[in-house]
Amino acid sequence: MRPGAPSILPEKEDRKKTSKKVLLLRDSFSFLFKSAGLILWFVVFLLALLEIKRYYNIDVISGYDSSVDDIYGAARGTLSELFGE
Repeated sequence: MRPGAPSILPEKEDRKKTSKKVLLLRDSFSFLFKSAGLILWFVVFLLALLEIKRYYNIDVISGYDSSVDDIYGAARGTLSELFGE
């Protein structure tokens, strides 16, 4: 190649900008993936606590069903009807 001819390859500055964009995108995806995983585990833990509460009939106030208990019971009943358990 001639010394004064334009190069086909991008300049080093463009490579750094591209790599910064790729790193930022990768870091953003990593953060999103980890956050979604943490939220999912929290939801699973919450559902497990509600199921244990229902199975062992644990009440904070005896005879009182909170709105969370009602919603959980309705969702559980609907899903059991759909899947035929």
